[in-house]
Amino acid sequence: MMTYPMLATLCLAICASAAQAQDGPGQKFMSNWDLDGDGAVTLSEARAMRENIFAAFDSDEDGNLSSDDYDMFDAARANDMASVTPEGRAPMRRVAGGLKREVTDLDHDGTVTLSEFLDSTAAWHEAIDTNGDGVVTPQDFGQGN
Repeated sequence: MMTYPMLATLCLAICASAAQAQDGPGQKFMSNWDLDGDGAVTLSEARAMRENIFAAFDSDEDGNLSSDDYDMFDAARANDMASVTPEGRAPMRRVAGGLKREVTDLDHDGTVTLSEFLDSTAAWHEAIDTNGDGVVTPQDFGQGN
């Protein structure tokens, strides 16, 4: 079972929007999702992070995010979005929006499996990669994105 401190820590990594005012839009996302620190989030890194997020919210560890599990995940993303600076709202909406239940529940049965959560990663990564170079970088969070 996830404790409040674990949930709070994970919330910061989900959309990674806290402290964007000092770092600029996308910098906190990059620091959490760029697992090898090379300045770019690859599809492989995005899948790995999403797998970690799934595991953290799968409260009974059955390989499914139930409605209650997803309610906690929704609340965590909403909390992250509340702290986004005005210049970071549009790009971070793409990040948070691609994690919504209606996007990840591919068969629309009300439960999100690990497979569904990971299978929706490519489209999510592509939506964040605004310049289409195959990786997410700070430039993808720039003005006008």
